[in-house]
Amino acid sequence: MPHGHGKGSKGNSKGRPNHQIAKYFLRSEDTTPESTPGEDSTLTENKMADSRQNTCARGNSSREKEKGTNVHNTEVTNKDLKELIVSSTNKLTSRIDCVFEKVATIEGKVKELESGLSFVNQEIESLKTVSVKKTHISELEERISLLENELIYQEFRSRKYNLLIYGVNEPSNEVVEDTLCDFMKSSLKLDADLVKSILLSVANAHRIPKLIHDDTNEADKSRPNALIVKFTRIKIRNLVLAAAKNIDRSSRMSVRTDLPATLKKERSELAKVAYKMRKDDGLQTAIRESPKGVRLEFRKDKNSRWEVFKSR
Repeated sequence: MPHGHGKGSKGNSKGRPNHQIAKYFLRSEDTTPESTPGEDSTLTENKMADSRQNTCARGNSSREKEKGTNVHNTEVTNKDLKELIVSSTNKLTSRIDCVFEKVATIEGKVKELESGLSFVNQEIESLKTVSVKKTHISELEERISLLENELIYQEFRSRKYNLLIYGVNEPSNEVVEDTLCDFMKSSLKLDADLVKSILLSVANAHRIPKLIHDDTNEADKSRPNALIVKFTRIKIRNLVLAAAKNIDRSSRMSVRTDLPATLKKERSELAKVAYKMRKDDGLQTAIRESPKGVRLEFRKDKNSRWEVFKSR
């Protein structure tokens, strides 16, 4: 019989290998009983169920906290938005009132401008009932700014033929035409025949009562009211304006173009700067006017180039 195939070489009656039999006896010696496959599955499912319940509980608690926080944030946001709407509406209403005051002085495209203002009023009324975002407010402010610029442009054109004359004495029982005639002869040094021709181009002339405020000094209170003269021809207006260089500076008389209130204020501020530049630095100055604004230019002498003054 071949070696290894005898009766003694068989592991056991069932033909199992010896190392499998050894493992079986080692497991049987363990005092702790092992769980059956069915029991392991049941335990695992129970643990998974408990885990899911805990997760759901934590999720519900978190959502409740987030819900409370969101409600609080929403209340705060709505309160802030209401304050923003009220503040913005008051600001827009104030600016619209100023726009309406300026419309009364405009000649020309009044109907077109009133249509634009009517649209803005409708937009403002809608702000009272509708929740408005910052972008919407910015659009309205931009529209108002465009309307204000258009109003200034129209007013600038309507005042184009006017001149303002300051510092001319105001006699009792004054005849403005006679006062104007004497001023052009004596102060502007114009020929008598030329003055007669100029007076033919005067459409209207009268005094403007000055506004006196609490902070108005006594010197300004005592100054005579300004003369406003409207010419029919721009060429004649420019001739009189050019002759203003002949006025004696010590007389405190001056001739100025007529501008909208906002541009007139800018010119007044720049005139103070120009006076200081001439006095302290010996510079030549010139104030240029346009519907877009007023600017101050200066130079050292007639051979130098004009430079634009920029405020700091």
